[in-house]
Amino acid sequence: MPYAIKHIPDLKTIEVTLTGVITGVDLKRATTDAISLQRQTGVTRLLIDADGWEVAASPLEIFDLPARQYWEEGAKRETRFAVIRPTSSSAREAARTYETMCQNRGWRARIWPDRESAMGWLTDAV
Repeated sequence: MPYAIKHIPDLKTIEVTLTGVITGVDLKRATTDAISLQRQTGVTRLLIDADGWEVAASPLEIFDLPARQYWEEGAKRETRFAVIRPTSSSAREAARTYETMCQNRGWRARIWPDRESAMGWLTDAV
């Protein structure tokens, strides 16, 4: 599986780690799993570690996450999505697309250069 999801209770955070080639189907499944865990835990902080991500998802598949899937699966509106900037240039572009699409639809998503910065923004959330 090219992704892993875990709950970090002491940080009130869900961490999604993307590794290797990630297709649109993989993104959809990871999103379903993360939102399911969010409903179970009540957490509104998601850390997306995309550092090892090699994008194989289309812009349309990325667009579908905040435009449709978050709504349909009941993601909490107050959720913050902090993305650790990917290493590869194509994955960085996909992450920027995701960030823009989320923000244009009212979801709070930001790309951060490292884990420390991302966690700082997440834990600063009220």
